[in-house]
Amino acid sequence: MILALDLGTHCGWSLRDEAAVVDSGVWDFTPRKGEAPITRPARFHGRLRGMLATYQPDQVAYEAINNLRGLDAVRCYLQLETVLLLELAYRNDDLARKGMRPIAVTPLSPAAIKKHATGHGNADKTAMAVAAARRWPGWTPAREDEVDARFVGEAAAAGVPPPTRRRRTRTEVAHVAA
Repeated sequence: MILALDLGTHCGWSLRDEAAVVDSGVWDFTPRKGEAPITRPARFHGRLRGMLATYQPDQVAYEAINNLRGLDAVRCYLQLETVLLLELAYRNDDLARKGMRPIAVTPLSPAAIKKHATGHGNADKTAMAVAAARRWPGWTPAREDEVDARFVGEAAAAGVPPPTRRRRTRTEVAHVAA
């Protein structure tokens, strides 16, 4: 079982077994009036723990974003990614102590997910929606975040590799230092 996530204020999630998507949806972590800043990651943690306990996935895949715009989007993404990685590290330590197989963690780049879904790494939301309609006829997503989560799961199941960090050339390093 693969749990796939599109992290954000509207967090898309998808569960996929060996053959197909089993279920998907969107969790809304929009801050409520008067809420403490820790509430959003705490609510995500509760949902995540529930999914991990109920479905016991072998793999958790998520969209690893490197270039967000807007302070709230950056803060939200980093909070949720941190909660995700800490919870999985904690669970994997516990599984290792019990001699059990750890949960695989698979970050996937947006370009790799889009390329897997549409054939183009720079596909827009419309192209992703069209690809989803072709892939899952008759299904109506709650939001585009749910579409993204389903394609994260599809890409992970297909073995799309996680992003690699490209080493900067000397010219790039010199340019950044200048």
